[in-house]
Amino acid sequence: MKLLLLSIIFACLHTALFSAPVLKLSQQTSNSLKVQSVDYYSSQRRIPLERVIKIWYTKKFSQKKFNYFNAGISSSYHYLHFRYEILDNSHWVLELPFPALVELEILQITKSGSRKRLSTGFEKINSEKLLTGFYQFPLLAQDREGDIFIQLRCYDPLTTPILLWKQKAKPHFDMIRSILFGIFYGVIASLSLYNFLLFVTIKDRAYLYYVGYTLSYGFFLLYMFGHGNVLLEKLQISYSRKLMPVLAISTSIFGLAFARKFLNVYEFHYKLWKLSFLVIAIAIVFFMGIPFLPMKIIVFFGNIHPLTSTALILSFTIIAIRKRYKPAYYFSIAWYGLLVSALLYILSNLNVLEANFYTLYLQFPAMALEAILLSLALGYRINTLRRKEEQTKKDMLAKEILARKKQETLSQSFKRFVPE
Repeated sequence: MKLLLLSIIFACLHTALFSAPVLKLSQQTSNSLKVQSVDYYSSQRRIPLERVIKIWYTKKFSQKKFNYFNAGISSSYHYLHFRYEILDNSHWVLELPFPALVELEILQITKSGSRKRLSTGFEKINSEKLLTGFYQFPLLAQDREGDIFIQLRCYDPLTTPILLWKQKAKPHFDMIRSILFGIFYGVIASLSLYNFLLFVTIKDRAYLYYVGYTLSYGFFLLYMFGHGNVLLEKLQISYSRKLMPVLAISTSIFGLAFARKFLNVYEFHYKLWKLSFLVIAIAIVFFMGIPFLPMKIIVFFGNIHPLTSTALILSFTIIAIRKRYKPAYYFSIAWYGLLVSALLYILSNLNVLEANFYTLYLQFPAMALEAILLSLALGYRINTLRRKEEQTKKDMLAKEILARKKQETLSQSFKRFVPE
């Protein structure tokens, strides 16, 4: 935790030293770069960018204001245009920190007519996609102004900031970003191993469910933010578009199973326990049909099932607290932040909320904090169960002693009336 805190402080200081080297399209201006209003167009079929330029000239694009570009769950083709002007001699890099794109095409046209193009996707490894797992496009510096056209398509919920970085400052921020991601994944991996060893020792299934939950969620974030895709490319393993929703569903299954076991739902509310079992069973049956289902249905279920599991877990927690079950207090503190962050992310995917930094990235600190607190809560639960078991043994021993005393008393009474 101290290392994580120091890394965050270092990142904040580094940002202050480099005086805003990044510009979001929603900000539109900085000391070194100016971006005019962003135009948007969508289509059910793919349109070559050369034709998109003609569509833009006919003013069929609509102006779009966004903090993070969010198209929700859609397989349509999305087209963005913006005009830029570089105000000094700095060089800039356009970045889309969202790796799960099926298709991406970027076309830069400078004022003098020079063109630069990037066309890539997961089917094709491109040299512009660096170790961060994000798509990065260095802008042509000549003429200092021009137009950018972007084509996007994704089967997963499409939520991404579109950033313009100063090229000189970017390597430093890439390093900081990679270190922070590395610390997060390290915390998740170490806690998973620790709880798996506890499961092997204690044989309590709650630990096994917790390991499945942390690994599923950890891998989900790993692939959502591109680091897992870089790993797959290094191992020369093809990426499946169904991997993200599959990991989301498995996370909700293990999370629900863990909450049922940890909060003793079977004892407190049998009907709710049966309902949660049904929700898990539906997800397992759905898993079997994934190879045959269309991508849109898989993605939709991958958002709805975690939302249902979240509602059930909240119900479990409320009931356990009302029953004055002490581990539920620790559980609620640990899960509250993560449930809120997961809910914000799902609602932004469904286009209920506008996407922003918090809906996308709040899951990381919430997940790390939750993993640490729940590991402590599991230990408290084990101690509580042991104390309960010891108290039960003491009560049984006391009853046995009392029964023996009664038997001795009766024996003495019988001896008075029965001659030897």
